[in-house]
Amino acid sequence: MLREEQRDNSLDFIKGVIIFLVIWGHMLQKTNQSMVYDSIWDNPIYKVIYAFHMPLFMSISGYLTFHSLKRRRGREFIKHRLLPMIQTVIAWGTIHMVNLLCIGQIGGLSDIVNSYTDGFWFIWAIIHCSILITLVDKARNTRLYYVTIILTFGLSVVSLVPSKTTFMYPFFLGSYLITDLNIRIPKRAYIGCAILYIVTLAYMISQTGSMDFNLRIHKESFWQIVSMDFLRWWVGILGCITVFLFMKRLFNYINNTRFAGRISLVGRKTLQIYVLNVVLLEDMYGLVLYPIIVRKIGCNILYLNAWLFNLVLAPFLSMIFITIALYVDKWFTKIPLARKIMYGK
Repeated sequence: MLREEQRDNSLDFIKGVIIFLVIWGHMLQKTNQSMVYDSIWDNPIYKVIYAFHMPLFMSISGYLTFHSLKRRRGREFIKHRLLPMIQTVIAWGTIHMVNLLCIGQIGGLSDIVNSYTDGFWFIWAIIHCSILITLVDKARNTRLYYVTIILTFGLSVVSLVPSKTTFMYPFFLGSYLITDLNIRIPKRAYIGCAILYIVTLAYMISQTGSMDFNLRIHKESFWQIVSMDFLRWWVGILGCITVFLFMKRLFNYINNTRFAGRISLVGRKTLQIYVLNVVLLEDMYGLVLYPIIVRKIGCNILYLNAWLFNLVLAPFLSMIFITIALYVDKWFTKIPLARKIMYGK
């Protein structure tokens, strides 16, 4: 994290918007019980959210990592940045595993391992990308710089969440390099990116079936999988540029408002909201409470009008969840031992 006096509040604002989109997307996932859509990827709102929000989150992480490495290198970077994140995943992953065990969704060792990785894949991806970037950073100003960059792409596959890390690493690395080289995007280029983003996003929305990044390439669908992977990368890159610059300008316009201040506050708690999202929203709500509601009523009442739920109820419920998560986190911060165990600091 940046020191308080150096803190870029616009980044907190953007992170606050992104974590809201994360919760919104998960709310859509966990309330598709009636299978209104054959696949959650057939939900156009879900596609719009997932086209850019995690790539942009990873890009911001790459930027922050660049500045962290300027202050701390080697063991200090691992100690102050990576170890607390690993401890956070292990602590909250244990709660997640116990939750799954209580509802009968742990059937063996692989399920136990998945309870620590799948739900927290983004944090593991950040940890892995940060380790790879330390190799790149160490090779700066040497002849091995570009060789190291290429090598780290291959190493991104060797991960607890290989598909996710390989998909996210270009955004992390790209942001690091753009910050290092101090690259600025001209206004005309931004307009061109925005137009291309809208066009490619519209094409992506028109496609059917899952659009998860996939490393399981086989003969029968080689080109289909490769083309979809590159489409996700392309849309993600254009989305990062378009949305980031738009949100920066929006923040500059509303900087002094109470709304911007509250969103920025949420942006400072993204890690806490993300892990609480797994154990509260995905476990308690998605796997326990909501299925009970659906069974009792006999239908998915929230999807009686899918568009109303997508655009009104889901974001409203997401705001309620974030408010609850902030109160839970506030309780944790009052107990030093709990904060040390659950967040490593």
